[in-house]
Amino acid sequence: MDRQPSAAPLSLEINGERRTVWRLFVGNGQYRGLGTAPVRRHDLADGVLDVRVVHGSRLARTRLLGAALPGTPRNTPVLGEARLPRLRIGGLPDGTPLAYNGEVSTTPGKLTLEKKTKP
Repeated sequence: MDRQPSAAPLSLEINGERRTVWRLFVGNGQYRGLGTAPVRRHDLADGVLDVRVVHGSRLARTRLLGAALPGTPRNTPVLGEARLPRLRIGGLPDGTPLAYNGEVSTTPGKLTLEKKTKP
């Protein structure tokens, strides 16, 4: 079943806390680049997941666009970033689209992503 993009933010749990988000990106290793568009990685074995989220607050997308146009997306409170060794995502509605390694699938309702450290 094809699912159309939602015009409403998604409610989910991130590390046990209920959040509302427009977009959640989790990358393998720390990315370099501003805002929600990671550009490149220097070390895939750095032991971290690069987590970027666009919060689902009121007018979040408009505020993010307003910050991105002059090239200052990190200066908006609607964009969150963290570097974590482990991330738990839960409370996802069945059939929520998930993209990974260039493939699109649906989520099983909860995920745990963990980055192993260098030996």
